[in-house]
Amino acid sequence: MHKSLEEQLHVMLIYMEANNHYPKHKHTNTEEFYIVLDGDMQVDVWNKFDVCSTISMSTNGGLNSMSIVIEKNTWHSMTSGPSGVKFFEVRSGPFLKENTLFEN
Repeated sequence: MHKSLEEQLHVMLIYMEANNHYPKHKHTNTEEFYIVLDGDMQVDVWNKFDVCSTISMSTNGGLNSMSIVIEKNTWHSMTSGPSGVKFFEVRSGPFLKENTLFEN
């Protein structure tokens, strides 16, 4: 929903198909805020001791939406549920590819 990667605020409506996985990564320059609109997903978050916590997010839509904030420099991954998931991702910009690191 933002006009360019240089925008100061990035608002994205994301749809992940059923049982899709986005790999472990972190952002060195921004936090992320997810708001689940429909479906379900699992978010894995690793702390500074490399201990993983799993957050299950599920909704039937409307007022039952769930949200989470991923802090800057926090490793995380996402997996959509059996019927997929639709969610908003909100983060500060601008987007710089070098500020997103993936686990090797």
